[in-house]
Amino acid sequence: MARLRNKNRKMFVKPTSKKKQADVDHITGDKIPKSFVFARGKLPGPLRQLQMNLRKLMLPFTALKLKEKKRNSLKDFLNVAGPMGVTHFLMLSKTETAPYLRVARTPQGPTLTFKIHEYSLAVDVAQSQLHPRCPQDLFKNAPL
Repeated sequence: MARLRNKNRKMFVKPTSKKKQADVDHITGDKIPKSFVFARGKLPGPLRQLQMNLRKLMLPFTALKLKEKKRNSLKDFLNVAGPMGVTHFLMLSKTETAPYLRVARTPQGPTLTFKIHEYSLAVDVAQSQLHPRCPQDLFKNAPL
């Protein structure tokens, strides 16, 4: 006796595509700069918070949840940056004398090094205000 076929067939459903961010600015026509913010070496707690503040400041064209490991080298970040369209690196480091911020243009652009004398975190600024406000859509536009 022949087996009966199951008539419950799955219909083809067109996958929904996520809305991709544009690579080109619709006003000027220039390529939109994207960035990575990461640390080189071990950072103390307040500098880790500064790193997260920088990531949030550079939204929406930066990696907010970038995972970095101790064994990652700069070459690893460069290899990943090409396919993702990343154009700038912001690297925080701490030496015995002071913390430093390096801003690099990838893949072969100039690198600027800044010595950080003092800084304020977003939490400190919010605590100093009488009525702190942070609208939901504040970080949806790229920084100037």
